[in-house]
Amino acid sequence: MNILIITNAYTPIISARAFRWSAIAEIWAQEEHHIDVLCGWHPGLPRQANIQGVNVYRVGGGLSERLRGKIGSPIKHIAASKEKINKDSNSHARSFLSAILIRILKCLHDVTWKKIYWPDYACIWFFQAFRCANQLCSHSRYDAIISVSIPFTCHLIALRLKKNLNDIPWLVDVGDPFCFMDTTPVNNHMLYKRFNYKAEKQVFQSANWITVTNDKTADLYKTIFPESSHKIKVIPPLLDDRIKIRKNDTKLFDRHKINLSYIGNFYKVTREPDDLLLLLRSILNPLPHFKQRLLFHIFGNTRGFEKTFGKYSDLSENLILHGSVSKDTVLRVIHETDLLINIGNKTNYQIPSKIVEYAASGKPIINICCTDDDSSLLFLKDYPLIKNIFTNRKYASKAIDEISQFINENINHNLSTQSLDKFLKPFLSNNIANRYFSFLFQ
Repeated sequence: MNILIITNAYTPIISARAFRWSAIAEIWAQEEHHIDVLCGWHPGLPRQANIQGVNVYRVGGGLSERLRGKIGSPIKHIAASKEKINKDSNSHARSFLSAILIRILKCLHDVTWKKIYWPDYACIWFFQAFRCANQLCSHSRYDAIISVSIPFTCHLIALRLKKNLNDIPWLVDVGDPFCFMDTTPVNNHMLYKRFNYKAEKQVFQSANWITVTNDKTADLYKTIFPESSHKIKVIPPLLDDRIKIRKNDTKLFDRHKINLSYIGNFYKVTREPDDLLLLLRSILNPLPHFKQRLLFHIFGNTRGFEKTFGKYSDLSENLILHGSVSKDTVLRVIHETDLLINIGNKTNYQIPSKIVEYAASGKPIINICCTDDDSSLLFLKDYPLIKNIFTNRKYASKAIDEISQFINENINHNLSTQSLDKFLKPFLSNNIANRYFSFLFQ
């Protein structure tokens, strides 16, 4: 079969959709299907490449990508400039002014372009991506087209292709919802809310299938777009079991300590660090023996939450911020840490992409959730080594005692291979790839 996949992010980019669709595309290529992937270009990557049998076409402007990279983290640039001030007094003025300029550009971006673009940040990419997709379709007879969000722009590219290629099956894969995601909207909902619903309705009506990762998202979409409800299918998170942990003689953690690790980014409203940091403080303060033994590691982007972390300076001896790390390092962290910490989203229709990798470790998991229908809570309901703790901004002493007991009892406790295999079977990469394929060619 000949399949075109339109996704803004693809390997080696670090993102949930890139990991998921890189695995699926490579599995299909190994089964001798012809797979073309159209994705966004990033500095340092070739415009065209063959990766594990998959033909990858990267398009997009170099200037826009470099600007996005620079204005994305003004605080980081200022911090870096302050370091240079200490190291090289002769160049500190120029470095600091550069960082201030980046911060000004970020503010201008947020109050101007970010307020008016539609449907999302990738709107300019649409034109080059559609041109490339149209050329690919003119040279190849595809048996199916798949578009992947986020960003929603990918679906608009496929929608426009579909108008000229109505006979080709089209699958819409929704990583995060578009029209009703108002907690962290991808555009200005004050201007575009009605237009967002109209656009997504048109995409759903034109597509042959729509796939989402959990039942809550499926139920919401079926309520909003009942005319398309028969097309909406749930395909859960993917575990790429083909990836092996690279052996390394250097250990990531101090084995004389109890190491608890959180892996993931933080986001305004949906997943902020306050509940985690308050829990850490609540564990350490009344339990001095833990103060000497516990280390809490955060692997992920904490940009934008500097003030929040500043309020918990008393945790500095027990809290280590590692920043964003590679996929290989993530796998090693999950394998080597003693316990894992998960923070559920405040929206019940979004599930943390790493949750299946947490479960695959067989390690004990502390799950911080704020609602009874928390997506992580539902996903892990049959996972034996789980301790759920509900947030209320003030953890009761009983809850802290239970967490303490859970940590002490499960430091060296992993799930049995039999229990783990049974839990993970629905999420294995080959099974997920086969489910997509069955929808496309049933």
